[in-house]
Amino acid sequence: MKKVNFVSVSIYVLVFSLCASTAGAQTAGGEAGGHGDDTTRGFGQDYRAESEENLQLRRMAAEARRKEKEKATDDVGKLIVSTGLSCELADADIVGHGAMALSGKAIPTEIYEVACANGAGYVIESQESYEPRIVSCFAATASAAFTNDVKNSEKTFSCNLAVNKDIKATASSLLKPYFPSCVLSNIRWLGISPTKHTEYTEISCADGTGYLLQIPRINSSASITAINCMDAAQQGLRCRLSKNGVVAQPVTMQSYLDSLKQNGVDCEPVQLRLIGREVTKKRYVIEAQCFEKPKGLVAYLPLEGNGNKFEMIDCDTAMTRNIRCKFVANP
Repeated sequence: MKKVNFVSVSIYVLVFSLCASTAGAQTAGGEAGGHGDDTTRGFGQDYRAESEENLQLRRMAAEARRKEKEKATDDVGKLIVSTGLSCELADADIVGHGAMALSGKAIPTEIYEVACANGAGYVIESQESYEPRIVSCFAATASAAFTNDVKNSEKTFSCNLAVNKDIKATASSLLKPYFPSCVLSNIRWLGISPTKHTEYTEISCADGTGYLLQIPRINSSASITAINCMDAAQQGLRCRLSKNGVVAQPVTMQSYLDSLKQNGVDCEPVQLRLIGREVTKKRYVIEAQCFEKPKGLVAYLPLEGNGNKFEMIDCDTAMTRNIRCKFVANP
């Protein structure tokens, strides 16, 4: 029993000592700071109030951003209709605002970024009653065309929506329906044709071939299309990134003769004529008369910039394709 009493007394003394020590520390804190335990509790209340305030601010900012995005989508939808831009709206955002100097007046302006369902991206500058200015993301990235006239701004307006940000990926996606074999190597914005309401962007491929993307602008019902650099050269648009762009020349009879030789055709033509050109594969179709081919020769020539295959048939086979030879007797 004495042992038990000793332990109980010891525990009591220990607890008492701890309580006294804590009270002393609080008293010392109170004497030193003048506030004591109240300061600790007050700090906790202030911290919780500040955290709730920040949360409320974040909620207000998120709601304001949602409304801003909603308004941008609505405004851009109206601009697409008024300008005749060929674009099914997928996403939109406002990227800048300010004032432009037009006719000696400061005109309020707003700048939007647009993503279309077909994969194209644009920057649209709204200028009150003036006609909006529109360029593709290729042009915006290349020239920062929307910064020169905006007062008090040095910001470069490039495309930053998720689907527009990687312009090489955009270019590759737009080219794929027309030339699926191209593995994109580089791109270069070529310029704008005001009369055709069209922008041109050059694309070079890993195999050395090259193409031009033709992107419609305002007041155009045309779709995005692509042509090879040889066809572009015939329109006076010269590619510079690809090998076929540098050497592209107008197609001549010599071009057909050279193509026959390059494809190992045993034929020294006595006569040669152009039948036409395919709508889809864009190969030149020619007829040649030569002693080596008594049944006649019709060839499909994929000239520079065309990735389709060379093909050669005789005039009997050509008849099954609704092609009539002129240099040999037809059945």
